[in-house]
Amino acid sequence: MKTVNKNELLASLALMVERHLNEATLKFRPNTITVLKAPASNGGWSIVQCLEHLNTYGNYYLPRIEKGLHNFSGQPADTFKSSWLGTYFTNMMDVSKGAKKYKAAHLHVPAPILDAEVVVETFIRQQQALMGYLRLASNVILMP
Repeated sequence: MKTVNKNELLASLALMVERHLNEATLKFRPNTITVLKAPASNGGWSIVQCLEHLNTYGNYYLPRIEKGLHNFSGQPADTFKSSWLGTYFTNMMDVSKGAKKYKAAHLHVPAPILDAEVVVETFIRQQQALMGYLRLASNVILMP
């Protein structure tokens, strides 16, 4: 596992979250509910189901991230080195690396009928929270 500069990592993650926020705000908010709820042409999840899937992970991880940020005491480090397991899961979810499809864990399979507006607003709110956490993360040690 390669050691990386923590501030560069946080900056690249912030850019990614900013793109997600812009896309959700510009493409998903103004879209009709019919478009958001339409199943994918390949039979997969609709846009709103994909966002809800991500929201379920946000519901799990964001409170834990917040708690870790607020409970930190000590001297922040300038570098970050992922564990082998962290690298494995990061690569597994990286679509640019041609990852194969995985079945979603039962708790993260979205319902077939969802309120599209609520799901989109929840996604936007979670991305905004994550952006705030990324700003705070420069003051802590990032744990693998």
